[in-house]
Amino acid sequence: MPVPDFDHNGVLPPHLGMPTERTQLSPYPAVSLEICAKLGTSPERRTILRGWLGLRTALRSLGFATGFQWVVGSFLEDCELLRGRPPGDVDVVSFLAPSAMPAQQIDPNLIATLQDQNATKAQFHVDHFIVMLNWRGDALVEQARYWCGLFSHRRLDNVWKGMLKVDLNTVPEDDTARKHLDALGVP
Repeated sequence: MPVPDFDHNGVLPPHLGMPTERTQLSPYPAVSLEICAKLGTSPERRTILRGWLGLRTALRSLGFATGFQWVVGSFLEDCELLRGRPPGDVDVVSFLAPSAMPAQQIDPNLIATLQDQNATKAQFHVDHFIVMLNWRGDALVEQARYWCGLFSHRRLDNVWKGMLKVDLNTVPEDDTARKHLDALGVP
């Protein structure tokens, strides 16, 4: 399914017609190339998308190959039209299976960056949150409820909006997305 167009409210729609039909509900499955092609419409957006792709590479370098991300927030709105400016970052919730990488192979500087939300945002242009898939079931449900509730509405006026879901272990697609952004020119 391609990334949907912004709806009449300038947001990714929360569903594609029938809100009771699971295949038409947000979060919509997507791949990184689709997201970059659809939403990389300005130099600022392309800078943010390059950062997001860098974050995905960083997570995989720490052994987080299994999982997925919800791409959410104002990046999935027509900020340029609605607010007269591009988005400042992209919000991402990463749902990760535990890393099997031995501790001695993990880059401590990268871990420190990912544990510091401001550092992650500065380096990757991503407001990043992590949910571990090995948490207890009730904790996982609570996390999903929280993030879904937070990101399924536009804060200014409570308009419902959609999200995207991207598998994490998609190195070839991420490489193609990066090449697509590079072909569009330097940010």
